Amino acid sequence: MASSLPTNSMQPPQLRKWRPRTWRPKQSRWYAVVYLGIVVGFWIVSELWAWPWAFPETFAHMERWKHPLGHGHKLRRRDAVWEKFPDLRDEWYPPKNSPLNSLWTAAKGSGSVGFDLDPTSQSSNVTDNWCNMPHVNPVAYKQPDPEKYQLKYVELIHSYHKRTPYHHSMIPHDTGETEPFDCDNVHSEEPPGTCNFPQISRGGLDNSLKHGMDLYTVYHDIVSLIPDYILPETVGFRVTNNPLTWPVARKIMEGWADSFPFGFAPLHHRAADDDSLEPTYPCSFGEAYYRKPALLSNNPADWEARVNASRGLYERLDWITGIDSFKGPSWSEWHDTWDHYFDYLSAQRCHDRPLPCSQKEGHAPTNQMELKNQTQIKNPQLECVSEEDADAVFRLGHWEYDWIHRSSGPKSLAASVASFGVWVQELLIHFKGITMFYDTIARSELFREELQAIEINKILDTLPLEERKSFRARVQAEGVPKIHERIQAGELPGRASNWTEEHLEKEAIKREREVSKYKHHVAHDGSIARLLSILQVEEMIWPGMGAEVVFELYSSNASESGNSRYPQWFVRILWDGRVLRSSHPDLQPEGDMEGLLRLDRFGEYLQKLGIGISSTMVNTVNMVLGLKGGPTDAGRIKEMCDAVDHEH
Repeated sequence: MASSLPTNSMQPPQLRKWRPRTWRPKQSRWYAVVYLGIVVGFWIVSELWAWPWAFPETFAHMERWKHPLGHGHKLRRRDAVWEKFPDLRDEWYPPKNSPLNSLWTAAKGSGSVGFDLDPTSQSSNVTDNWCNMPHVNPVAYKQPDPEKYQLKYVELIHSYHKRTPYHHSMIPHDTGETEPFDCDNVHSEEPPGTCNFPQISRGGLDNSLKHGMDLYTVYHDIVSLIPDYILPETVGFRVTNNPLTWPVARKIMEGWADSFPFGFAPLHHRAADDDSLEPTYPCSFGEAYYRKPALLSNNPADWEARVNASRGLYERLDWITGIDSFKGPSWSEWHDTWDHYFDYLSAQRCHDRPLPCSQKEGHAPTNQMELKNQTQIKNPQLECVSEEDADAVFRLGHWEYDWIHRSSGPKSLAASVASFGVWVQELLIHFKGITMFYDTIARSELFREELQAIEINKILDTLPLEERKSFRARVQAEGVPKIHERIQAGELPGRASNWTEEHLEKEAIKREREVSKYKHHVAHDGSIARLLSILQVEEMIWPGMGAEVVFELYSSNASESGNSRYPQWFVRILWDGRVLRSSHPDLQPEGDMEGLLRLDRFGEYLQKLGIGISSTMVNTVNMVLGLKGGPTDAGRIKEMCDAVDHEH
């Protein structure tokens, strides 16, 4: 029986024989193009973050986007620090874009970025000489309208003047004897012609004397704040435990002519382990970030970018100076930051000493940064650090200080508040004491009550212990005026004066002569840098020799209420003898205020950073009871100092 299926239905399928596919030239080109496109795409994405460095002018307008190479910084992730202190992150404003915070300029630029290192300059009027920084002086000082604003108090802080390098910054073959520094050895056991390392040099002492003369001319001759004869309670000088600050302070006072009838004012200082001026009080938070600057950024690679920009210059300087001959902890410290090279080379430049030369034959490694105008040394047996090399170190040093204290982001502000906030808090306490004094004498009823309280205190000192306790309780219950009235009437023991308006006016004049008018602090570049960070200066630099910040406290009788008995208070901040320019809007003077800020506005800004003092006034009842108003518990700053960033 024939099948109905096709005859070939039971045949196995025919398999197609595989043959290798040959590459055609046109197709291979397309594969290569695609592969190359993928590689280029990955490269573009990976290098996108570096564009602001390569094209700084293009990205200069991006103020709030701060790039790690000096043109900005952008927060990339949550941080444990901000969970505790979120307001500090919100209060940080970036510095303005400038050559000082551009790593591109620091690495590839020329010159010292607008700062001369002139060893011969004696006058610091308006020029930016790092060896003798500008300060308040009679040539450039601009006084606010004296008919509207009266200067009542000045508090000033500056770094010491030029000195020899620190011992750990001396290069191996430089003992300081071949080209000796010139030092004043009156207070040294060293033989004449030699210096300690460090020590204020004779040039630094001369600059200190000129600094003091300029300050006296302005605040005594021009604005008449400092009296002809200075009493110990009206003017105060404070130094750190570092011996560099003491001779500078003495020379400052020498510049004040014969204004100290009882000898120079005493130099106050704090315990070595609890000094708010240097600062040395315990603060693990600040110490951790200054010891490892990479932690200041949310992206540690930001700080490491400077390593690539510095490698060629490091290799060249190491070879010339001999630093490369001892590899170990000391060698690594020279490469952690530019601090050691900056310290040594700036001391050479500021004292007109020659830059170091190599002590071995051969050529130094080529400087891979391709510095402009690089001078090629033709003598292979004596290759020296060139002026261009030194300028590059100075530019990179300025960049580092800007990055550490400003451009790295909000953590730079937090670290400065934690490590220097106590000194700023002390400044506010001084301001409050001055304003309370003048506010009190401006209100006759308050001034009268204060004088009555002083008399009651004298009576209390004459009473037996048991009567004294009951008398204090009566003062607390009835108040000072009532008790004083009863003493006058003979109802209570003691004698009390009748404080008329005429008596009050005479007493006010007497008391004003004795009130504090001027406080002077001689500190360090690190102190000034932290303070400028807290004030969020627009352009941050490595503070030079004698770098100065001044706080002037003014009163004005032109109050908003129209009552001239209630003065308004203002503060003017001077940096390098000129009105400080801050990135934060709360610290920018309004309109035609001549650089003045309302004191309450300044206090509110610091309060937001966690720096503030008690709002409790020192009233007359507290005076009798022995209670003093003063700073709040420093718990906020202490808590910040003890903060641990668990992410790092």
